[in-house]
Amino acid sequence: MANFGGNYGQVVPASSTVEIWFTTNAAAGGAVAPLSAFEAGDVKLYKDHTATPRSSTSGWTMTSPINSVVGQHQLSIDLSDNTDAGFYAVGHVYTAVLNPDTETVDSQTVVSVIGQFSIGVDMSDTVRLGLTGLANAVPGATGGLLIAGTNAPVTITGSGDALTLTSSGGNGKGLKVTGNGTGDGITATSGAGATGNGITAVSAATAGAGLQATGSGTGNGLGLTGGASGSPNSAVVTTYTIKRATAFTAFTFQMVLSSDHVTPATGKTVTVTRSIDGGAYGASTAGTATEISNGSYKINLSAADLTGNMISILATGTGCDQTVIGIVTQSTA
Repeated sequence: MANFGGNYGQVVPASSTVEIWFTTNAAAGGAVAPLSAFEAGDVKLYKDHTATPRSSTSGWTMTSPINSVVGQHQLSIDLSDNTDAGFYAVGHVYTAVLNPDTETVDSQTVVSVIGQFSIGVDMSDTVRLGLTGLANAVPGATGGLLIAGTNAPVTITGSGDALTLTSSGGNGKGLKVTGNGTGDGITATSGAGATGNGITAVSAATAGAGLQATGSGTGNGLGLTGGASGSPNSAVVTTYTIKRATAFTAFTFQMVLSSDHVTPATGKTVTVTRSIDGGAYGASTAGTATEISNGSYKINLSAADLTGNMISILATGTGCDQTVIGIVTQSTA
């Protein structure tokens, strides 16, 4: 008979190597060698509950016997081998069955489960998962990582960028966040006294969004909080690109009430100042904005207002959150 000893029920990282040790024994219990040494082809590897084993033994190494010990054997399985495309995948369970073609043990035909393992997430020192809220973490076709939980699913802290997410093509998003119930899908805060942003989202695609946040119920898809000090101080900074030293008519922007940071600020006197290339804020040519409707306002920017590489527009009004708009000008040539 064959006895398995080592990897039953173990969760292993993707693309790693699984080592399965097993022994062969006579009916009386003593160690015994098979009729001839086992080969990799004497093992069948089944995925989940399927009845068809992996067709290839590529990436497998059978050592029989191992270390010259009678009755002791080892099967090594390299999960990075993709000869059977897609056979090894995260979230699946694999069962190894010893089923030799000609070899017998103690003159008996052998069919024996020698190992079972599943492929899961590699818990490395770089990213630590497994907090209270970790309910599911399975990379797959529809998402790189799915994390769900009743508390905070995961907290990531870094001295540089705490988390970098990249969508490499198609219609996928680097980060998609949905808020359910009364909670925010994501809350981003830049540390006190720091110069960094809570979130920086950049889209390199022609039609993709750097960050998409969708709120469901009464929660916000994205909650942003501006710092307590600094001039200007705004929760959201939006950047546009306009031609340098060229007048721009009806430049529009939104104002919201400071009481809840959401409700459109209607009927307000909105004063607009501008900074050119990091200089002091001064009156723009327009001076005061004209309301369009529902908290949207417009101003006419003169060529003088836009004579610089980086123009910062600051819009303020009584009872309103101030709005800061960055304009990176482009050469007219």
